[in-house]
Amino acid sequence: MNMKKVLLWILISAFIFSAGFSKTAKEVLDEMEENSQGFDSAKQVYEMELIDSTGKVENTKEMEVYILVLDEGKGTDSYTMMRIIKPKNLDGTTVMTLEEDEQYIYMPSYRKVKKITGSTKNDNFLDTDLKYSELSLVSGDVEQDNETQMIEETDVHYVIRIDIEDDDVEYDYMIMTVDRTSMNMERIEFYNADDKMLKTMTASDYDEIDGYTVFGRLEVTDVEAAHTTRMNLVEAEFDIPITTKFFSTLNMTSRVLRYR
Repeated sequence: MNMKKVLLWILISAFIFSAGFSKTAKEVLDEMEENSQGFDSAKQVYEMELIDSTGKVENTKEMEVYILVLDEGKGTDSYTMMRIIKPKNLDGTTVMTLEEDEQYIYMPSYRKVKKITGSTKNDNFLDTDLKYSELSLVSGDVEQDNETQMIEETDVHYVIRIDIEDDDVEYDYMIMTVDRTSMNMERIEFYNADDKMLKTMTASDYDEIDGYTVFGRLEVTDVEAAHTTRMNLVEAEFDIPITTKFFSTLNMTSRVLRYR
């Protein structure tokens, strides 16, 4: 078989393979994000349990998450601000994510806002199993500028590969499973360039509150350390009166976050 026939066969095979799926990866991700971010804004409160390899809860935290869903054309889908409110010694610790490469942390003990850059994005948020680069996933915001590929479709779910094109992050790609009926994210697996699974993120106990869908539990597990951070939803309110002005480094340092 000559080279032209080989290339033609590859192209035909690729077409047949891609045509076997009812939706593209991007279409599934768009529907999933629309489902998880159908509101304009939100405030969610989570209890965080840090669990060791034996299943013992080491300590707990409580965190507020503020989300503002942006109009199309803003360069990102949402702004988020996360603030620890318990325990007392961490009260006020705040992380704000504006763009993929624009993220800030404020720690009251240092009284200074610091921009998270470079390899720092690969650090864990406090002693949790969530890295700074992963925090936007909590609000359902999936970076879609990177290459995506549908790799499996069944009667119950879609499985998508999302490449991570960031040299400062230790992951090379994610494998995401989305429920076909509800279009809710079920699980994300994080892999390095050697195809070794480093972390899992599993969402469950979805519920409808004020007409919006939200997960009741999110478990993030560091596979190598056998350590898990479990986030349990305590309360949620939607369409709160915040704008982009709320997401400022000045507001991060406020004892009480003011709606604006």
